[in-house]
Amino acid sequence: MSSTTVRPIEDGATGRKYMATVSLVRRRLSEGEVGPDGLYDGKYSAWYLLTGRVRQIGQFRSGYWHGVWQEFDRNGKRAMIREWDSGKLIRLVRVTDGVETEVPEGKWKWYESQTQLSVARVNIPKQDAQPNTPANEAPPRR
Repeated sequence: MSSTTVRPIEDGATGRKYMATVSLVRRRLSEGEVGPDGLYDGKYSAWYLLTGRVRQIGQFRSGYWHGVWQEFDRNGKRAMIREWDSGKLIRLVRVTDGVETEVPEGKWKWYESQTQLSVARVNIPKQDAQPNTPANEAPPRR
């Protein structure tokens, strides 16, 4: 069973932030920055359980996939680049043997089925929670 650890980190520019780490069998699976409202907001990385190699790197904005996300195969080679705008896929590139091939929007059907179904969030420890922050309210989609 996986466990999630949330710890405060300092971020003077935007106020208090947290780092959420998901682990399984004492191996780190993912780690991402989280805002005071519990929504993922900032850098995010995920690793393969067995090898510990990077599986995915990207960033969130207000709980949604945002910006460029890179996905890697089990051998550590870049396999795909997806670009998101607040949870909406806007660009897709397949990478084979180091060669990048842009996938036309009309052929995104399978990839769009892999889209984000809900906002990404974690529970902030009560002693660190911000007052008047709705626990399960999703932010407006941008």
